[in-house]
Amino acid sequence: MFSILASFKVKDKGKVIAIEPEPNNLKILKQNVELNKLNNVIVIPKALYDKPGKMVSIKGEGVGAYVSEDGEGLVETTTIDKIVEETGLKPRILKMDIEGSEGKALTGGINTLKHLELIEIEVHDEENMEKVEEILSGFRKRELAIEDLGNVYKQFLKHPFGLLRIEMANRFSTTKRVLLSKIKKESSNTAQYPKQIVYYRLRNDPS
Repeated sequence: MFSILASFKVKDKGKVIAIEPEPNNLKILKQNVELNKLNNVIVIPKALYDKPGKMVSIKGEGVGAYVSEDGEGLVETTTIDKIVEETGLKPRILKMDIEGSEGKALTGGINTLKHLELIEIEVHDEENMEKVEEILSGFRKRELAIEDLGNVYKQFLKHPFGLLRIEMANRFSTTKRVLLSKIKKESSNTAQYPKQIVYYRLRNDPS
């Protein structure tokens, strides 16, 4: 849903790159893009990682899916830097929720960081938190409350007919995923994580 909302936001003035390796999520994403004729969305069916060209497996499904180097490799990896090189775009905003690969994904985007003004990232454990903090040390930061239905409702009020059409076409799959994600996070034994953090630069901050 967030890729669709971003598409509504940038309209014809920008591009949205949506990276999705999980098959079910990918299918829904492609359906939504086609349903709404979103010509400004580029869908990349790969796993974001620290090196391109590796074959990894996707464990779990939906909002809980994560990249694993164990098991049969079914999905190819790519990096933020490689995507930027291939598309020729210079992204300003990055939103990332990849269930534990945050540090590796940012490692693969070192050259792109100089273009970014805002990064919204969900960090899932202490090891990744340390890596994220190290890589994004030049950014300012603000911690947010974990994504919940309240934010989804706000977006629904902004784009009621478009989002309702998307949800009806996909049997309210996004609503179900948000609810399942909320239940999972509230029942987690590691209450400190996940953390949702916005990293940003002011316009006069040095690159």
